[in-house]
Amino acid sequence: MLAFMSSYSCSSDKEAKRMLALADSLLETMPDSSLAIVRRDSLMFEKAGKEVRMHYYLLRNEAEDKCFVTHSSDSAMLEVVEYYNRHGNSLQKVRALYELGRIYSDMKLTASALSVYEDALSVEDNGSADAYKSRVCGWIGKIYEEMSLYDKSLNSFRQGYRYAEKANNKLDMIYSMMYIANGNAYIGNNKEALKCYLIAADMAKNINDDNMHSVIMEELACFYADQGLYDKALKTLPPRAFGKSLKEKTEYYMVKTSLFSSLGKLDSTVYYAKKGMEHGTTEMKMYLCLDVAKSYEEAGMQAEAIEYYRQFSKYGESLSGDYINEYRDFIDNVDLKMKAERRNLELAKEKMHLVILISVIVIVVVLLSVKALIHYKKRKIQFREQQERLERYWKEKNEKDLLNIEKNKERIKALEEKLSLSSEEISELQRHIMKTEAEMLQKSNEHILLESEHRKALISEFEHSDIYALYHDANSQPSKKDFYTLESALNKTYKDFTYRLKELYPDISAQEIWICCMIKTGLTSKEICNISSFRPNSLGMARARLYQKIFNEKGSATDLDRFIRSL
Repeated sequence: MLAFMSSYSCSSDKEAKRMLALADSLLETMPDSSLAIVRRDSLMFEKAGKEVRMHYYLLRNEAEDKCFVTHSSDSAMLEVVEYYNRHGNSLQKVRALYELGRIYSDMKLTASALSVYEDALSVEDNGSADAYKSRVCGWIGKIYEEMSLYDKSLNSFRQGYRYAEKANNKLDMIYSMMYIANGNAYIGNNKEALKCYLIAADMAKNINDDNMHSVIMEELACFYADQGLYDKALKTLPPRAFGKSLKEKTEYYMVKTSLFSSLGKLDSTVYYAKKGMEHGTTEMKMYLCLDVAKSYEEAGMQAEAIEYYRQFSKYGESLSGDYINEYRDFIDNVDLKMKAERRNLELAKEKMHLVILISVIVIVVVLLSVKALIHYKKRKIQFREQQERLERYWKEKNEKDLLNIEKNKERIKALEEKLSLSSEEISELQRHIMKTEAEMLQKSNEHILLESEHRKALISEFEHSDIYALYHDANSQPSKKDFYTLESALNKTYKDFTYRLKELYPDISAQEIWICCMIKTGLTSKEICNISSFRPNSLGMARARLYQKIFNEKGSATDLDRFIRSL
C-alpha cells in the first residue's frame, strides 16, 4: 500500500512539474495562457511536494503580475523566498525576490519593495538572472522617479539596460531605453531624451513589435507636447489615430484629450474634448466629460469640475441600466471627494507650518551644536595642556630633585675637603660658614627624600586603612557614606585627587567620579562589578566613553585606567 502511494505521489509530482514547465514556457509570450494553466490545475500543485508547490506559487504570482492582477498579501511569496534562499539556484532566488518586490509595490510598501529589489541585485550569479535583474532595476528606477530622485532613477534604468544587453533580451532593452528617455525628460535633458526615444523606436521596428513601437511613439508624442511642439506630437502619434470616419476622428480627439489631460494642459484638454463631443457617441462623450472634469479638478477649479461631472452623469443616464446603477451616487462621491481634498489642503498647510517650525528648530539645534562643539574643542585643548603641564611638572620635579641631590652631594664633598685643610689656610669663621652650608645641604637632601618617603607613607597608610580593606573585601557592600570616606582618603593621599579631576574635566558626572575613585583605589573590573550594578561589558564601555569624552578620541578602558593612575 505504501509502495503504491509513493509511486502515485511521484507520478503526480511528475505531471505537476510537466504542467508547470509548460506554464513557465508560455509566461513571457502568453501570460494569460500561463495563468489559466496554473489556476486550472491548482489543486494538483497544492497537493504536490514542497519543491513543486514553491514553483507553483512563484509562477502563479508572475503570471498574475503580467496579467495586471493586483496582489494584497506577501505570505505565500515570503515562503517561496525563504525556500529558494536555502535550496534554490541564483535564478530562482532573483525571480522570487523580484516577485516579492512586485507584491510590495502593489501593496504600496515602497520601502520594503526597494529593500527586496536591492537584495535581488545582490544575488551573485553567472548571468542566468540578468533578464530579471534588468526588470528589478526598472522598478527601482520607477520608485526613485516617484520620489523625484531622478539621478538615482536614471542610474537604475541604465544599469537595467546593461543587464538586458548582457541577457540579449531585446524587449527589456527597449523598455530600459524608453525608461532612460523618460528619465532624461524629467531632468530637462531633452536632447538625450529624444535620442533615446528614437533609439527605442528603431529597436522596436527591428524586432517587428508594432505594439511596442506604438507605445514608444505615444510616449514620444507626449514628450513633444510637453515641449510645446504640438504639431510634432500630432505627427508622432501612431497612424491608427488618424481616421476618416466620424468615429475614428472622435477616437483621435479622445487620444489628444487624454494626452493633454495627462500633461496638465487644461485649455487644450477642453478644446479637444469639445471637438470630440461634436460627433462622438454617448459613451465617448461621457468619457471625454470625465477627462475634462478630472483636469479641472487637478487645476483646483472645483465648480467647473462638478459641472462636467454632472454632464458625465447625464450621459451615463442615457446608457444602459448598468451604467445608471453604477453612477447613481457619483455626484455625492464627488462632493465627498471635494471635502476630503479641502481637508487634505488644510492638512498640507498645517504640514507646511510644521515643516517650517521643524526647520527653524533644526537650524537652532545645528547652531547650538556648532557652538557647543567649538566650546568642547577649546575645553579639550585646555585639558590637554593642563594634562601635559601636570605630567611635565612631575617629570621635571623628579629630575630636579635628583639633580639637586647630586649637586648637594658634590658640594658637601667639596666643603668637607676644604674643612680638612689646616686651620692656617682658612679662618675659623670661614670654617663655620662651610660647616653650616654642608649641614643645610644635607638637610635639603633629607627633606627631598623625606617628601618622597612621605608620599610613599601616605599611599602605604591608605592601602592599610580600613576603608581600603572594605573596598577590597569581596563580601562587603560599601554604603554611600563609605564612598565619601574613601573619596576623602584619596584626596589626602593623592593631593586633592577628585578636585583635580573636576578641574581638568568640569563636565565629569558623579558616577564617572565614582568609577575613577574605584580605579585609583586599585580595584579590578570584577571587584568594581561586585559592589555596583555594572556588568563587565557596560563598565568597560563606560570607561572607554569617559576616555573619549576627555580626549575626544577613541580609547580603551585600559587607556583610561592608565591615565587615572598617573594623576
